[in-house]
Amino acid sequence: MKNRIVSQKLKHMLPCLCLLTTCGGIASWADMARAEDDKSIRGIPGMTREIKPADLPVKSNTSAETVVSSKTTEQQQESESDNLVRCINPHEALEMHSPKPEAPDVLKAAVALASAYGRGKLDRYGDLISDDCSLYDEHEGKTVSGREAILKRLKLDFQRDTAGGRQIVAYTIDSPYIKVLGGTAVVTYKAVKSIQGKLLEDEQTFVTEMFVKEGDNWKLTYWRAKSAKNEADKSVDSSKSDRQ
Repeated sequence: MKNRIVSQKLKHMLPCLCLLTTCGGIASWADMARAEDDKSIRGIPGMTREIKPADLPVKSNTSAETVVSSKTTEQQQESESDNLVRCINPHEALEMHSPKPEAPDVLKAAVALASAYGRGKLDRYGDLISDDCSLYDEHEGKTVSGREAILKRLKLDFQRDTAGGRQIVAYTIDSPYIKVLGGTAVVTYKAVKSIQGKLLEDEQTFVTEMFVKEGDNWKLTYWRAKSAKNEADKSVDSSKSDRQ
């Protein structure tokens, strides 16, 4: 009987789902094979004789399955979360005796930090820094140490950046240079923070960041930024002094 079914299938090129492992398969015209496998070949009248395609019943699907890849969804969410930050022209030092390049992961950590600050997600920022992290306050000329103290300072900075309805609309990490030495890494780059108010303002700084490897993650342990405008003014003053 099974051989006859298979021969009829081959003769008339009928669609089938392979459910008979010993000699072939059977055709199921159910909506879904798992849901209605009782409507198998035995339920189609006349299948034991020669039939024409026109004799076969036609049913439209009454249900549908949508399968979404969780990996694709995560990549889309990551892309959406990072569209505030743009990284251009990165460079990395050669990593000697490293089982795998760590510089890309270090740069990802730097991007994540910039994105967290730009969106005001300081809790997320706190997850990305080490317990003994420190930053150098260029305005006051002193070092701020510890996660809580740093987050308090960043909250004030974010309030200043977004005062009067202003918004951070872009953050550019320009020409980052990454050097990894075992479980530590240094990143230097020029940052351009674009703030939209009545006018669009760009704040440029030269940033130095140090990271430490904690488990599988790179976390910020030191941060310092110098205003590009202040550095330019110093260069002009120095040039004037040399001419005098």
